[in-house]
Amino acid sequence: MLANIYLWKGGKGNEVRKLLEADPPPQLSTGEFAARRKVLQASLFTRQQKFADARACLQQAEILGTNAPTIQSEILLNEGTLAVYETNFVSAEHYLLAALNAARAHHQGFLEVQITGSLGWMEGQQEHYAAAIDWLRKSLAVAQSINASQTEAATLLNLAWLDSEIGDFEASIPALNEAENLTQNSSLKEIIQNNIGDLYLNQENYAQAWEEFSRAREFAANNPAYADGMFDSVSGLAWVALAQGRISTAESLEQEAERVLSQSKSPNPRLATNLQLLHADLLRVSGHPDQAAEVLFTLRKQQILPSERWQADFELANVYVDTHKNTLAQAQFEKVLKTLDSARRSLTDEQQLPFSSREALFYKNYVEFLVSTGKQLDGFRVADRLRARTLKEHTNSSSAEQIGQLSLPALQSSLGRRKQVLLSYWLAPKRSFVWLVTASRFQMFELPSSKALEPKLKTYLDEMVRGKGLKDAAGQDGEGLYKILITPVEKLIPGNADVVIVPDGLLATLNFETLVVPGSSPHYWINDVTVSNAVSVAALTRHINAIHPPEEMLAIGDPVEKSGAPALAHAKEEIRLVSSYAPTSNELVIAGKDATPSAYSASHPERFRRIHFAAHGVSNQIKPLESAILLSPDAENSTSLYGHEIVKHKLNAELVVISSCKGAEGRIYGEGSVGLAWAFMKAGAHQVIAALWNLDDAAAAELMKTFYDGLSAGKTPAAALRTAKLSLMKDPNHQRPYYWATLQVYLGS
Repeated sequence: MLANIYLWKGGKGNEVRKLLEADPPPQLSTGEFAARRKVLQASLFTRQQKFADARACLQQAEILGTNAPTIQSEILLNEGTLAVYETNFVSAEHYLLAALNAARAHHQGFLEVQITGSLGWMEGQQEHYAAAIDWLRKSLAVAQSINASQTEAATLLNLAWLDSEIGDFEASIPALNEAENLTQNSSLKEIIQNNIGDLYLNQENYAQAWEEFSRAREFAANNPAYADGMFDSVSGLAWVALAQGRISTAESLEQEAERVLSQSKSPNPRLATNLQLLHADLLRVSGHPDQAAEVLFTLRKQQILPSERWQADFELANVYVDTHKNTLAQAQFEKVLKTLDSARRSLTDEQQLPFSSREALFYKNYVEFLVSTGKQLDGFRVADRLRARTLKEHTNSSSAEQIGQLSLPALQSSLGRRKQVLLSYWLAPKRSFVWLVTASRFQMFELPSSKALEPKLKTYLDEMVRGKGLKDAAGQDGEGLYKILITPVEKLIPGNADVVIVPDGLLATLNFETLVVPGSSPHYWINDVTVSNAVSVAALTRHINAIHPPEEMLAIGDPVEKSGAPALAHAKEEIRLVSSYAPTSNELVIAGKDATPSAYSASHPERFRRIHFAAHGVSNQIKPLESAILLSPDAENSTSLYGHEIVKHKLNAELVVISSCKGAEGRIYGEGSVGLAWAFMKAGAHQVIAALWNLDDAAAAELMKTFYDGLSAGKTPAAALRTAKLSLMKDPNHQRPYYWATLQVYLGS
């Protein structure tokens, strides 16, 4: 029993070995006890990479446990674990599924937790992230049902690791905190602390990462039995120092990590790989690229995890960049992106979104390389490959268009037909870019780094939300952003132009119409141009196999107060107004108590050309597809039409208007902002109008009349919305951007 406890706690191999080496009394030398002793010995040998010894012990255990059916699940579990360590995943799955069946047959709940957890671990090792997360959630549910807090903590830790691997850092932190609260195991606490350090390192929050790894190092000093923890904390500190440019500190920490690893009697291959990657990166930045390449070539020949392989490939691309082997560098970057694509395909749509943030690091470096070598068009194309991928891969566009390369002639032809000017932005740590494209021009301009821009964008958004305007400090801030973002391209944009913005990163939170044009008479940019936002450049050229809906308008809203929010005084008026723009025989109005979430799906929304919501909205920044439009309660008393429900109902709408608060507020991923507006575009809407912040009820009602007048007169949604905003700005009570600038047009295709 004590040996089993030590094994479970981890890091006490010597104690386990001594306990298991002692011969049992004669009466326990056969049967279940003897079989379990061999299983424990096999488990220890597996962790120590002594695979032949582990297999011999399991064979003996099978013989000794012939008449003990309850031990069979443990034997099968350890056979599966051994196969995972040997990266024989086909055999591992066979053994683990057999173990699961046996454990369930004998009602062995604790073993079921271990086995489902092992299946998750196995899938995670292969970067089958969706399957891994599914198994671990099953493991967590069983652990919670039998009050196994230790295993629950370990499972939460593994789930947090997987969330981090797919780039969902916001989900990782709560899971790690919960795991830390559940466990008293010092080794597990150490692992959790190192994982928190990794999270901040991956998010480039180096000061916080240093603090977390330093705390983990203190834990490790007080827990010498778990050597891996000391290595992880020291190597983590080395990676942070390297990222901060403190090369001598990083080299000193690397040497310390190497000493820790050399003192281990059974070194973990994962740690050795980490050390090789660190050593290669240090060699490269220290001016020894050839030696770095040699380390990486050696590493790539070894049996390593896919994530380790793409990191090695990425580092090799950087070596080629440093040595000006540009052809090799570009080929290597493309190889990394293909590896990432392969990992991405194993994810669900919802998991692909945070994974795009993980991919963004590689894309940022690749685009910087392309631009620095004079390949501005290639940089433009690669930047757009990351954008709106989950949308692009599930539209009605042809598969050839989904995987094909962005065509500049096709783009310019499309812009020429629509008389549009495109501004495609790219924010990156070293420097940012904007590409201007018209029917006859393609030109790139350099902008400040994302670190320089992001504080300004956050400040300006806060000022807009707080109702600031031209006469406040916001006016100067708006001028400052105009000078950064628009002045470089200003002379190339004709007056009254139709400008399409493809934003990147935090630029998705900015309404460019609110930027202040400097001069003797400062004014908002909306006075000079029409602005709309596209999810990607490719969206402007995509050929959609359009289905023309037979009916004109679905208007839904004015919910009863039971929706959980106060009644909207002008919603009834807005629904009546909107519905008046379509023939009664060609529209469906769902209002009051009938305006429920289930009524939306029951209406067959795919049959409408336009859809209009007038209701409250809520935004979820952690799980953006749990953002919702708040309607009247349905039969199940649910009032929320969630984003994840919206995407399930196919749409053919030319336009969806979300006249509610924060319909465009989303979580910023590598591929763009995701929220309610994104959900409707994912469902198939061509254009969406939605709000970046709260929407004033009275202002919305006034604005919508002018907007629908414009649509009826044949204006595009962007032109009609601009006209409505300019009209609203004439009202002294609604001149500030808070009232008119929250709504924006989003082009999905």
